[in-house]
Amino acid sequence: MTRIRECAKVRSTHDPMYEPVAPIRTRLARETGRLEKTSDFTVALAYPSPYRTGMSSLGYLQIYKAIQREPGMACVRAFLPDDEERAPLTYEALRPLSDHPVIAFSVAYELELAGVVRMLEASGLAALREERGEGDPFILAGGPLTFSNPLPARRVRRRDRDGRSRHACHRCAAHSP
Repeated sequence: MTRIRECAKVRSTHDPMYEPVAPIRTRLARETGRLEKTSDFTVALAYPSPYRTGMSSLGYLQIYKAIQREPGMACVRAFLPDDEERAPLTYEALRPLSDHPVIAFSVAYELELAGVVRMLEASGLAALREERGEGDPFILAGGPLTFSNPLPARRVRRRDRDGRSRHACHRCAAHSP
């Protein structure tokens, strides 16, 4: 499956391909504890369930903080859109998920793999690693599923990370242009 990805920035806040921007801005305005940071190397930390579920995951929040604390790295978050037919946008950057060099999924249990597939395909990326090319983002997965039952996610992620996402992000940052 090859599909041409959209341009780097969302053309309008009303682009029907992407999730609506207004609810994202409202959610960000209501948050407390968000870490504002920019860097030349950005990791998209994706949660394959809606925002309210992802933000209740302590593991997801911890890896977000860990990436934000790393020098030379910044983290933007993405969630399965409420309207699953739309492509996800990263919350802080309001950019398509596919625009980021690294997409790190936090997967808690097997049923969330359907959300991983939906997010990747809606972003114009092949769900199976064998179908992605060198120009596609580096996809990795961490979270409880990757060390309690790693086999289901192996066909999606490029490398086995088994809970070592931060180290994988460092290696990706070192090899990025």
